[in-house]
Amino acid sequence: MNCCAVIIRIMKCSGIIAEYNPFHQGHEYHLQQSLSLSGSNHTVVIMSGNFVQRGDIAIFDKFYRAKQALLHGADMVIELPCAFAVSCAERFAATAVNILDKSGIIDSLSFGSESSNLEMLEKQADNSLFESTDYTSKIKESLKTGVSFAKAKSEALEFTPLPNDVLAIEYIKAIKRLNSSIKPVPIKRIGAMHDSPIAEKNSEFMSASAVRELILSGNMQPGSTPVSSNSQEFSSAMLYALRTMSKAEIAALPDVSEGLENAVYTACRQASSYAEFLSLVKSKRYTLARLRRIAICALLRISDKLQNEALAHPELYFYIRVLGVKKSSSFLLSELSKRSKLPVITGFSDTKSLSPQAKELLSLDLLSSDIYNLFLKKSADSDYTRHLIFV
Repeated sequence: MNCCAVIIRIMKCSGIIAEYNPFHQGHEYHLQQSLSLSGSNHTVVIMSGNFVQRGDIAIFDKFYRAKQALLHGADMVIELPCAFAVSCAERFAATAVNILDKSGIIDSLSFGSESSNLEMLEKQADNSLFESTDYTSKIKESLKTGVSFAKAKSEALEFTPLPNDVLAIEYIKAIKRLNSSIKPVPIKRIGAMHDSPIAEKNSEFMSASAVRELILSGNMQPGSTPVSSNSQEFSSAMLYALRTMSKAEIAALPDVSEGLENAVYTACRQASSYAEFLSLVKSKRYTLARLRRIAICALLRISDKLQNEALAHPELYFYIRVLGVKKSSSFLLSELSKRSKLPVITGFSDTKSLSPQAKELLSLDLLSSDIYNLFLKKSADSDYTRHLIFV
């Protein structure tokens, strides 16, 4: 038996769905625990690109963040298509898990969890998946009180998950829907809680929010040029995007329902800044994260129809865009090419054979990078002038 055959037989990969906005000590801990608890010897990360799920622009570009992940424990980093990196938790999770499953090389999925109780998380995933009449009625009753849909779901489940557990439940639901062989592996979150403020910077592990605050305030030396959603350029771009859309176009964006397009249409014309626009529309039902995602989708022209069609036909729309790989793990590229049920992209030439649907989805990734580079005061068309990252 030759050495390649031995490598293939013993290869065991753990998948991680991440944003690394920015990469910090807690993420390095997660990478270490992922290998230990899953029994894997390699880690593949599917990472949001230049815009992230909280409805924000990433503080550092996707190439820098991918390189940091590779330098601190990841073996390969692939990009989560932008159209779903800025979607609700359910679609964000469904897309990432679908791509990892169809890669053909992932054995387990590890994720941060405040509870780290797999039995409880699976029970909640089942309750949500197999919605009873009683469950649906409870959601409707809660919505009448003006709470958000996420809050209504929590009340119907009689369980109030913290942020990481919310995503954990969605990951497990996605695995179950696909009847995937991927094994879920919860990892206990330690240190500061999700979105904890800078005041908790002395915690063993700071939150990403605290790290971003330190970087943007000049109290932490950044490794690259940071981008802030508080900048005047970003504010102007967001208002411009919203003001160029009709009510019907706003209504066609993801997460817009129940006449929300009317409030968005009016507020973006009244507001003199993006922050003011958000404050005008925010309510118990419409959270800031949801409104920010809607605005990002307006900026990038991401439609609800596109998301629905892509999730209904993943084999036509999805692809695996590799951002980087460790030199010592470069054999993963050949394994991915052999096993993947989706097209694998490592350079511009790989995009020529994509289906029209996949090219449509990919065009949004490229647009997101072009817009991101505006805020960095850099030229467009950067995605395919960059070589695959090897560290």
